[in-house]
Order: sequence, then structure tokens, then C-alpha cells
Amino acid sequence: MSKILSWHKEKPAGGLVYPISREGHSLTYVEGLGIIMFGGFGARLLNELHLYEIGENRWKIIKAGGL
Repeated sequence: MSKILSWHKEKPAGGLVYPISREGHSLTYVEGLGIIMFGGFGARLLNELHLYEIGENRWKIIKAGGL
């Protein structure tokens, strides 16, 4: 069964950390986790990973590493 998602603009809470405006990024919905956003570009190329926790209405920066 598919879910119907709807969007509405909310004012961010005071002190909330959130990503800057960008284009060319990817968004992936992960059941039970939230929405993951990667990359994109604005004034520069952005190599960032962010998580939006839907129930908490907040963004988190995810630190990812590799070899």
C-alpha cells in the first residue's frame, strides 16, 4: 500500500540547524527514520549528508566517513 505525502511550509524552531538552499541534490525517504538529503550545489558544490526527522521536525547533519 502506498502512502500519500503532502508538503506544507513551516517556520523553523529557534536554534534549529537546517541545510542551506540548493539544487541538484537527492532526497530519499527511509521508513522509520526520515528523509535523507545528499549533495547538490548552491554558491558552491555541496558534499553534505543531512537527515530530516519528520516526527521531530528537525534537521541533523550526518557525519560520514570512508577509506
